Order: sequence, then structure tokens, then C-alpha cells
Amino acid sequence: MRYVAHVPLIGGFALANMNVTGKPPVAITSYSPFVGNDKLYLQYLQKKNIVAPYFELDKLEEEGKIHDVQHLIGKIDFASAVPPCSGLSMAGSLKKGERGKSPVNDWMYKSAEFMMGTLRPTVYVFENAPTLYTGAGDIVRDQLMEIARYHGYAGTFYKTDTLLHGVPQRRPRTYTILHKGNQAPILEYYKRETPSLVDYLKEIPANATLQDKYATKEPYIKDFEIVKFLKGKYGEKWREEILSVKDHLCSYGYMHKKGMLEEYQEFIAKLKDDAHPTSVKDIAHVIKKLGMGKNYRLSHRVLLMDKDFVYAVIGELMERNVHPTEDRRLNIREYMHLMGMPHDFDLNEPKDYGKLTQNCPVTTNEDITREVVAIIKGERQFSSQRFEMQNNIKYEGVKTKQLF
Repeated sequence: MRYVAHVPLIGGFALANMNVTGKPPVAITSYSPFVGNDKLYLQYLQKKNIVAPYFELDKLEEEGKIHDVQHLIGKIDFASAVPPCSGLSMAGSLKKGERGKSPVNDWMYKSAEFMMGTLRPTVYVFENAPTLYTGAGDIVRDQLMEIARYHGYAGTFYKTDTLLHGVPQRRPRTYTILHKGNQAPILEYYKRETPSLVDYLKEIPANATLQDKYATKEPYIKDFEIVKFLKGKYGEKWREEILSVKDHLCSYGYMHKKGMLEEYQEFIAKLKDDAHPTSVKDIAHVIKKLGMGKNYRLSHRVLLMDKDFVYAVIGELMERNVHPTEDRRLNIREYMHLMGMPHDFDLNEPKDYGKLTQNCPVTTNEDITREVVAIIKGERQFSSQRFEMQNNIKYEGVKTKQLF
């Protein structure tokens, strides 16, 4: 299989491609705004003594050399990509009606035009936000289908979740698989056995780096007021008590559900100078907001507990997730493992930590890569329709999506 890694960012999809095919990409294509993000993946290839040409397409376009890329790369079987998804992201600041019209989505269109119009692989596959599968993504899907139809491609929008691919992280995503021809490919359904969070984290080798690095300035929680409060009530089983209420719950949410907020406020008051000033302000803020029937938003010493799996690894939660058995937050290597990254993959500095969240986990991408390879080899069926919607989360049959 000859393939191209397009806008690889930290490399989650590209590394999966290499794991499944056993070969590195014949080339890497991207755009200048993402060079800084791609560097970590390029650094890893260099560490492995792998050389692949890197093309900045917008610069080549300015020089009138964009079509030279096709001759330099040659015929390819597939291309994978991770175009920015903040336009459709639920974590973004855009309102529902604005997501489909966000200018950020233009990277998806630009990439699709280049891949299907210039490189023309048998399959072009890319991952994006879960909303690409929903009504909020209608505008974007319609535009992608229009581009695909124009260039002679058919496609399937495949919704799945990392939790179904062997990693204890609930991370729904949408994959777009565009195949040369006029019939949409039908993918296999996946539901792999997933280890518990405790067992999964034990897989990390002792010599792996970044186990002493954290996304927060306060990684150790033993002296937090909330931990002292809960240990005073429940001893070392305080985690079990929180998770008996809900499998995914933050410390303030737990106290609110149990009617303990005022009791906790009194506990902090008795600590006097031993209590962090922000903790004193935060509990007063929470009680006031809830009393007004409003929500609250905090960042200081908020603990997020998960039973069997974590929710999507994103920047904000990386500062909150508590280790399932130790009195600390999750470290960077643990987050990297939850994203399926190799144990010898390194991040250079704290500003790189946020780049970790920009991909779907390698493990999920490996299964999608297997599907792409099987499609190319003729080992998958095709629909009678040009475009399909396939939901791996609900195990629904394919849903026909017609452009006109």
C-alpha cells in the first residue's frame, strides 16, 4: 500500500497507517498554519530513521507548482487526513447553527479538492468531529458530497467511538471514507473488548518518559481541601463513594447531589489559614450560583472522577482527571497512552501537551485503516447508493444519503 499522510498534526492517523501497512507514508502533505503541529510527528519519524518528503501545499500553490506534487508522489492507494474540526466541535465556542458555516471547515473542503482532484487516491479518508454525522453537520456533509461527486467519488460517513476500539476513552468521532467510483463502501462494525481504566494504565512501561509531567500546576491532590473533607467522611474509599453516585462526576457535582455544599463550606472555614483562598471563594461562588438557579464554572482544584473509562481527552479535562487509585491527576504519559501513542513518542515542552488532543487515538485509526485497506483489496461490499451514513455506535444498518 502506498499512502500519503495529509495534515497529520501529532500523527495519530498517520502512525496508525504505518502500524497497519507496515510501511511509512510515501509523502506528507500539509499547509503552513499546521507546520508547528506536524513537527512532533516528523520528529518521531526522524527518531525512527524514516524519511518522507514534506510538502507545504499553500506555498507550492503560490509558486504555481501545486500540480508538480502529483508527479513527485506518483500513484497512491489511499490518503488519510486530520483537517481541523473546531468549526464542528462541541467543545468549541460556536453556536449550533453556526458550526456548519464556520470558515474553519474550509480546510476540509480545500483538502478534499486537492486529494480527489489532484492526487486521486483510490480512497481518501479523514476524521472529524461527531457533529459531522448529525444535523449540525448537514451543510458540511452536503458540500463534501458535492466535491466528491464532481471528482468521481462516492462515500460513507462512519460514526464510531474509541471505547469500541479497545481503549477506555469515550471519544465519538466521524470518519469520512471517499472511494473512487459511484458506490459507497460498507464498513465492518467494531466492538472490541476494552480493559478497565486501572488495567489499561498499568500497560505503560516503567521507563516511558513524561510520567512526571502534568497538564496542571497542582498534580498532587492529597492536601486539597476537598480530599481532606472526603477522606474524613469515607476514609480511603472516598473515590468509591463518589462513583457510587455516577460513573463520571466532579467533586462539586458530587457534593451538590448529596447536599453537602454548606457542610464543605463550614469545613473549609475551620481550616482557616490552611485553606487556599481560591477554594474559599469557589465554594461560596458555587452556593451562590446554584441558589440563583444558575450553573457555575470553576478551574481551581476541581477533581473529575471516572469509573471504567475517561471521557474525551481535551485540554480542560487534562487538568482535572484524577488517577483511579493514586492521589494525583493523570500524567502526560497516561494521556498519551489513552490516545494510543507509542510509548517512545515524546513531547518537547508543556505547550505541546495540548496538541495531543488534536487527533483521534491511534487504536481507533488502526481499525479505520484496516477498513480502508480491505476496501481497496475488494474485501468489502458496496452500497447501491452513492453516499451512506453508517453508525458503529448504535450498530444501525447503513442509512442512505442522497445529494439531490
